[in-house]
Amino acid sequence: MPAGLGGQDAQGQWQFGELDNAGGLASDLLNLGQSRVSAGFAADRARLETLEAPQGLVWLETLQGTGTEIIINNLDSTYTGFLVELASRGTVADITGVLRTAANVDVVTGYDRSEILGRSGVASASTGASAASWPINNLPNSRHMASLHLEGLSQPVNTLAILNAGTHSSPAQSSNSSGVYTRFLSHQGTAAYRGLKLTLSASQTYVCRIFGKR
Repeated sequence: MPAGLGGQDAQGQWQFGELDNAGGLASDLLNLGQSRVSAGFAADRARLETLEAPQGLVWLETLQGTGTEIIINNLDSTYTGFLVELASRGTVADITGVLRTAANVDVVTGYDRSEILGRSGVASASTGASAASWPINNLPNSRHMASLHLEGLSQPVNTLAILNAGTHSSPAQSSNSSGVYTRFLSHQGTAAYRGLKLTLSASQTYVCRIFGKR
């Protein structure tokens, strides 16, 4: 009970004070009911905020510029998964990706892949294990696009999967340069990850959009 006059609490409910006309003991008794109403309002407001929260894909950030690194540090446990869309221009041989911890430390071990590559009308399949990074693109072209679906970043499990990680590259020098990837990528870590760093082997102009999934 307030020592002086009463007043409204955070929920807008009046809490009686010692100097109100009700008197000390009466104020205490009256506040019991007011507190129950106030707590009920707070609980209802929390439920409504949960129900009204955006569902599906929620845009988080758009990064754009020119350079050799794209660092994403907002992949927190608020979301069950993430979509990262990358479009870049400028001849580059490789784009790789590594996960980052909550302390913004790059993780450079334990990356696995299975992939199908279509290039010049020919399809091929390959796998790799325990690498220092994920291969996002390794065709030397002038235009690159990639869509990465990330799941399980905040789960302490042995495999972190990126589903439907693919790139499409338009030819710059010849038709032999163009190709389409479908890759299943996983990581052998057990930590909770909060970020992703994409490294380009040469400077490119890029736009990178990040979405959270609910």
